[in-house]
Amino acid sequence: MEMVTFMSFLFLLFRQGAIIVRCWGLQFHHTTFSGVDDTADISIVTQSWYRGPDAQFGVSPDVSSSTGIWLTPIISTGSDPTHLGRIVFKDPYLFDPATTASFQTSFIFQIITTREYGECGSGMAFFVSESREAPNNSDSYGAFGLLDPNQGYTLAAPQEASREATHFFAVEFDTRLHPINRDPSASHIGIDIDSVISSNTTDTSAVSSSSFYPDLYFYNNSTFMAWIDYDFTSKMIQVRMINMNSSSTSTASSRRPMDPCLLYSYDLSALFSGKYVFVGFSATSAPSTRGAEGHVIYAWNFSNEMGTES
Repeated sequence: MEMVTFMSFLFLLFRQGAIIVRCWGLQFHHTTFSGVDDTADISIVTQSWYRGPDAQFGVSPDVSSSTGIWLTPIISTGSDPTHLGRIVFKDPYLFDPATTASFQTSFIFQIITTREYGECGSGMAFFVSESREAPNNSDSYGAFGLLDPNQGYTLAAPQEASREATHFFAVEFDTRLHPINRDPSASHIGIDIDSVISSNTTDTSAVSSSSFYPDLYFYNNSTFMAWIDYDFTSKMIQVRMINMNSSSTSTASSRRPMDPCLLYSYDLSALFSGKYVFVGFSATSAPSTRGAEGHVIYAWNFSNEMGTES
């Protein structure tokens, strides 16, 4: 077990008189979620409008698996509703372009499907958001708990300007093809900016002729490790990912790939500058009668760039 958390500190340096150097930062390292101490700084978020099962720590009732954080436990009751699970690091941090805009996160996760390709849904996402809670109705239409699909967003005509009043950035791991969201397939990775119509995607399905199939295919119940980096100077978002069950994966199972599987250039300070933001994961799943799937987080690390201002 290892849990290390370091956040929000202030110290003073005196050089040639009095120079105040302010530093802010958030860093935490969870190599496992097997014990109470491992989840002390992680909050399961509940929504007042939502009546289904929430995320949970431990092991899903109907699946034999390692202990982790189940965003959407697989519950085979036959009458269960759509599932929504959301967790956050317990405290927000200030998104300051001078100090904490750049960040790096890595995590180990698994998507457990219960039906054939394209028949499960919907997927999960890592997110940065001003909002701790999931918006109303965000358990439907492949919204991943990130936005309310009823706000300027219809089945007949998805709007280019379908933007949340509360800003978010997310990387989605999507297992359902929603034409309304312009999804390329039922197995893809996407970068989302205030919308689940992704700004850029990587198709990992069999029909894509992608070099990332089958390693990053989401219907094999594989365990993955992902790295997401945002560099404020270059404004570049990069996603890297490996299949930890694949024979092509190095024996050093956490080896970070040299090349990203997905990238996009965007200035996230346009969304978050000077605001407090939460980091976390959100997932939605169909009911067990319509292709439920489980989403599990086994490990999670995060750090933002430390900087100074005088």
